[in-house]
Amino acid sequence: VSSANNASDTDIGNVNFGTLNNGVGTPATQNPTATGTYSDFTALQVQSYTQNITYPISITQINSANFFTANFAVYIDYNQNGDFTDVGETVFNGTTTNVTGGNTVSGSVTIPSLAVPGHTRLRVVLVEAGGAGGTVAPCGTFAWGETEDYTIDIVQQVPCVAPPTAGLAA
Repeated sequence: VSSANNASDTDIGNVNFGTLNNGVGTPATQNPTATGTYSDFTALQVQSYTQNITYPISITQINSANFFTANFAVYIDYNQNGDFTDVGETVFNGTTTNVTGGNTVSGSVTIPSLAVPGHTRLRVVLVEAGGAGGTVAPCGTFAWGETEDYTIDIVQQVPCVAPPTAGLAA
């Protein structure tokens, strides 16, 4: 379980990871849709991610009133054991700022070769900085923010094929 105790203030506006694009990140403040505590998006169309490939990721924060700095973390259950606490399962984290454009943080995530192929849980947790002392855990409750869960598909990397034997040029 992961969720905020309060439905106001800080929320996840948009998650963009590879071909996954869910939500709207505007307006950053005074956004009437910033009322979530936990959102289950596991029934959305599943997007595929191949081992050893790097994908862009960005998280956008929205607020129901004024802007509050927040910390976030993205987790992928690579070994599909039902938790996000194993080494390497925290795949991206950062802090938003209250300057123009500071509500979106971008980076990249590489799917490791040891990730178990198949449907896998992706969790995004955004915690208002003052609400949790700046820490973001994959489970538990916090004062303000939101957790979103997704299902992604880890695809095994296609093995290399030996180059064909060259023919004769005439």
